Amino acid sequence: MYRKRFSSKDKRRYRSLKRGYEGEVYFDHLLEQLPGGYILLKDLCLNYNDRFFQIDQGLLYNNLFYMYEIKNYIGEYYDQDEKLYHISEKEVDDPLIQLKRSSSLLRQLFHQLGFTTPIVPTAVFLNSEFTLFHAPRTDKLILPSQLGQYIRQFNQTIPLSPSLQQLSDKLHSLNKKTSPQQTLPDYHYNELKKGMRCPSCSGILKDIAKKVVRVEHVEKKKTYSTSFYAI
Repeated sequence: MYRKRFSSKDKRRYRSLKRGYEGEVYFDHLLEQLPGGYILLKDLCLNYNDRFFQIDQGLLYNNLFYMYEIKNYIGEYYDQDEKLYHISEKEVDDPLIQLKRSSSLLRQLFHQLGFTTPIVPTAVFLNSEFTLFHAPRTDKLILPSQLGQYIRQFNQTIPLSPSLQQLSDKLHSLNKKTSPQQTLPDYHYNELKKGMRCPSCSGILKDIAKKVVRVEHVEKKKTYSTSFYAI
């Protein structure tokens, strides 16, 4: 964003990814307050029989594997014919459908690895500005108004089984650092703005060799410069 102007499509994708990341960080904070022993796994990208699948959050707790699909959607949505739509009637990704595929592949992977740990798949909508009309009645779906009660249900303190630590270690070893589905916006080196960025405003520093640095600021479509002495 600082070295190249994003297209409208890239800007929407960036905002979506940023909001999703913020949602996962918030849910991390909630899970880290659970009582007793647990293991929290984050951003797993796994492969079973050349089929990749991702897990936003995995919680090993009370001898179960809680598998979470986190959504930080904002606005009004509705469920119809097992599909999820924005109020504008545009269909969007349904986390329940994503969970069905991912949990099936994870169960098969567990079987291949020799683990029998039960899987509890759950989709979590956590933004207080999210509304879902005609929400399906299922314990696999947690809405914002249910989030506090859901977290409070984790009040048991069954000792963590050694097999869960083994399972955690194995999943970490299988985790792909980068998803094969991850893509970056197209860019070319020649079109990028060159130079060091100001740590305060992220503007491009200029005239460093003269020990007087000029920073180009862009504010409300106006560009102006500030000069200061470099250390």
